[in-house]
Amino acid sequence: MKLCRVLIFGLLYMLSSNAMAAVCEFYPDNSMGNMRVILPATLSVPRDAPNGTVIYESPIVTLGSIPSSFRCSAVHNEGVRNNVGVTQSGVEIFPIGNTGIGWQWVRPPSGKAWKGFPGTTDTAGGWGWNGSEHILRFVKTGTISGSATIPSGQLGTFVAAEIEPLAMNTSGTRVVSQSCETPDVKVDMGSYNLSDFPENGASAKEQYFSLNMKNCPTGINNFRFSFSPTAGSPVWDAGTGMVNLNSNSTAKGLALQMRFSDKSTLKLNQNYIMKAPTSQGGNAYVSLQARFVRIEPSNAQMRAGDANAEIAFVVEYL
Repeated sequence: MKLCRVLIFGLLYMLSSNAMAAVCEFYPDNSMGNMRVILPATLSVPRDAPNGTVIYESPIVTLGSIPSSFRCSAVHNEGVRNNVGVTQSGVEIFPIGNTGIGWQWVRPPSGKAWKGFPGTTDTAGGWGWNGSEHILRFVKTGTISGSATIPSGQLGTFVAAEIEPLAMNTSGTRVVSQSCETPDVKVDMGSYNLSDFPENGASAKEQYFSLNMKNCPTGINNFRFSFSPTAGSPVWDAGTGMVNLNSNSTAKGLALQMRFSDKSTLKLNQNYIMKAPTSQGGNAYVSLQARFVRIEPSNAQMRAGDANAEIAFVVEYL
């Protein structure tokens, strides 16, 4: 009796399994379609671009007549399956291995990106790709490896339940992480007498100079820069751009003040934005001035000698 029950249960299970029908299927004579995006031979990425920066977006690809139409008999899951990295349900950026770059499949005119399968649900019905528009977008997601490449071939597929109606393919490209050349600058502040600083707050003559950003790569739209005190020359007053003389200085009672060349205030540890010369690269510079300022009320604490200081220039490429 027990044996009979086991056989009947197994038979019912098999019949139930065989009776299940696919939720989504291709129309007759239709199958997975392919679209291909031609990429530039190289993509240049500013080295300090923050994560989330769009480093490339293709022109709109409009599909013609393509026999990859399908129909679904019920509500079903759909989304993108990533073939060059991990597929995570619901995410909109798909990693390309360990390159520090991810890709998105964007649908104009809404501008929305498909999510990782099973990302969303859709109702029963039939769909086709004729005249549909697509954009391939690459996004910086982490540190870009020195030999990062986006492979040619299939990046991923659009999935509807059990079928893959459309694949995203590329010609492949190499990604180059670049930055401008920013050489160190030494400024000769000149020679002064203690009598040039008769009272607290007195300042010497300004010395003008520039910080240059040379041979900037293409793709930089803006510079974000700041000035920071160093361990050798700690801050005296960040709000007015002043640092102490370094430990190698024998002069006493002075601080170094940095300002912009138009004498406007330069605050330490504050970000400033400047437009790049052109998106095609080139050279840029920040015009500055520096001067010594007396910070000691007592004449007895003033001392002649060498006066040196350092300030760090930090620049990010956006």
